Amino acid sequence: MSSSRKSLRLAWTAAGSGSGGQVHHYDVYRRNADGSRTYLGATPNDAYFVPQLDRAGAETSTTIEVEAVSTEYGRSAAATATVAWSGEPGEENRALGRPATASGQCAADEGPAKAVNGSVTGGNSDKWCTLTADRWLEVDLGEARSLTRFVVRHAQAGGESAAFNTRDFMIQVRSAASEEWKTAVTVTGNTAAATTHPVTLTTRHVRLSISKPTQNTDSAARIYEFEAWGR
Repeated sequence: MSSSRKSLRLAWTAAGSGSGGQVHHYDVYRRNADGSRTYLGATPNDAYFVPQLDRAGAETSTTIEVEAVSTEYGRSAAATATVAWSGEPGEENRALGRPATASGQCAADEGPAKAVNGSVTGGNSDKWCTLTADRWLEVDLGEARSLTRFVVRHAQAGGESAAFNTRDFMIQVRSAASEEWKTAVTVTGNTAAATTHPVTLTTRHVRLSISKPTQNTDSAARIYEFEAWGR
């Protein structure tokens, strides 16, 4: 999903009768930067789905307000929730859902596509895994993209032991399949569950090359997501 657009599932505790009568419905608003409000909809229930909320400019957060409206048209004080926006406006994970290939896979359901499916919560099979001696994962972004950062989500991000987090790896890039790979990021001694690597480059093909897959002698590389953020 774009970092400039979200869908929301809102839920709240039903209001009592202190707003001038029994609750008839709830009004949902977006608070704008100039102090005005944009009406998003109404519901008689204590939950509401916003199918599309767009980021306004470079704002870092958006406030959502919910008011209870009584049968006598009294209004409660607004309950608020804050929606945080990450990254720069228009920035997206350009690797998401793109064609991926790899040096191998540990099991039939642990192929390279699992590393670009946008999920880390699907259990142990929601990852790319390989036991090959030369461990690599490649993603074709489809066209040259201006990238600002890579994010790698290692074993612990998917619920596995921190001992299986990738220790040493490189991220490489090339603009065409006929070109040599160029190293953009080198990491040694990592212990974190997720790592972020700022870059400023334009490329089509990205490659994660792993030299030490774990913190111990386990030889399996486990990557739950390989993300390439940019425009």
